[in-house]
Amino acid sequence: KAIVLANQALERCRKLDPRPRQIEARILGHLANMFVVAQSWALAISHYEAAVEAASAVKDLLQLAKMHHGLGVAYQRLRRPAASRQHLDKALALYSIEADLSAVYRLENDLGNLLLQEGQVDSAERHFLNALAGAEELRVNRRGRGFILANLGEVNLRKGRLDEARRYLNHALEVGEVLGERIVLAEVEVLFGRLEERLGNPQTADR
Repeated sequence: KAIVLANQALERCRKLDPRPRQIEARILGHLANMFVVAQSWALAISHYEAAVEAASAVKDLLQLAKMHHGLGVAYQRLRRPAASRQHLDKALALYSIEADLSAVYRLENDLGNLLLQEGQVDSAERHFLNALAGAEELRVNRRGRGFILANLGEVNLRKGRLDEARRYLNHALEVGEVLGERIVLAEVEVLFGRLEERLGNPQTADR
């Protein structure tokens, strides 16, 4: 239903003379986000790219940052790390210009995820620590803090720092429970399982 309504809005917007490119960019961005939710990555990318074109016409830097951020995440899901990194770096630069600090720390977490996926654990850790520092500076509990803590737990697990891994995972578990973030809780349980496996506790790992 949302996609149908957004397409109707886009059609009306494009019939206006002059065409309001800023509104067009926002509608295209909403559509791209809907296709992300539907995991239709090719459609998400095509709409993000159209939104970038529209936002560029009116120099809407914040909208451009959001669209490049979305493109980075979509390309990551398609296992195209070079394209993902290119768009995430653009988004980070634009967010910094606009001084959108909450967006900066969310993007730092996404960059960390990309690098962790590529096996660049040290670089990933730096981005996750930047993300956590930003979240704490802004006193933000929602919008990803549990994921950042879980990611740092995984980094420490990969590096063999098991006590540090447990500390981060316990913290992520607390945040996830307080905020009711079930995806965070599931991710933490998986990582706890891997931790117990490393410690030679298969029954605890299974639980």
